[in-house]
Amino acid sequence: MNSIFFNKIEDAKCIKIYLHEKIDEKVINDTLIKLGLISLEFANSKGSEKYYYFKLAYEFERGKKITNSSIKLDAENSCIYIDDTPTYSVDIFGEIEKLLLYNKIIDRDEIYTKSGSRMNNHEIHEIDVNDIIKEIEFGSRVESAYRGNDGYTTYNAKEILTKHFIKFIIDKYKEELSLSKNNSKNKMKKEKVKELNIEKLNPIIRKCEDKIIEIKDIIKDFDYSDKKTYEELTSKVENDLKELENIKNVNKINEIIDEINKIYRNAYNKKNNVSSLSYIMETDENIDLIKKIDIENLE
Repeated sequence: MNSIFFNKIEDAKCIKIYLHEKIDEKVINDTLIKLGLISLEFANSKGSEKYYYFKLAYEFERGKKITNSSIKLDAENSCIYIDDTPTYSVDIFGEIEKLLLYNKIIDRDEIYTKSGSRMNNHEIHEIDVNDIIKEIEFGSRVESAYRGNDGYTTYNAKEILTKHFIKFIIDKYKEELSLSKNNSKNKMKKEKVKELNIEKLNPIIRKCEDKIIEIKDIIKDFDYSDKKTYEELTSKVENDLKELENIKNVNKINEIIDEINKIYRNAYNKKNNVSSLSYIMETDENIDLIKKIDIENLE
């Protein structure tokens, strides 16, 4: 596996798992993070690469690379890479074992004796992953042993653990993918309903435009100062309404309806010499105001 940032990861110490199906990079990224892995992305002018770790060392070890004991995805080639170079603090297969034990994918009885010591010969059950994995390539220098919780395991259980691990993350990935698709469908459905509602809002917008025309007709005989004031108020709300034809936000429409009704009420009362008390009380008798949109019952 080549890296654009670091020295070539030694294929001899790398395990390559080729999958039958294409993988969604974002979804499997979310899956690995939810399983507790740490994601680090390295970027420069050449591009970016993302690596996943079970845990990070506090300091870089002499002679070790940042990519040691890491996992990398190659979505384009449907491949998962496991760098099997252990560091002082991390042995990736020891971490994989702990993950599988924690999630009850394998049992402690398959690794430990009744007294609690590690078995010399593993009894981890085999599984059929031919429907998931096309091929597994083990580098020539992938070590047969790995470090468990209490010392090295001297048998080669890596191929079986690899199969369990890949099946586990792909099963979780499919759950995450299904959830992602359902969320997308719900979002599309919600947006579709919103678009249908927008069509019902168009007549409301037309009513607002008609009411503005009425206001302009009412104020045409006002004296210069009052007419100028109402023209400025009307012009502002008219511009807001034009912008709304692109935004089509229900709450914003109701705000504009309130403003138009206020301008219309005041202009109507002024023209008809209604007492100032009616301005304060906002008495709406005999005034044809626009009804606001009932958001709660909007279909």
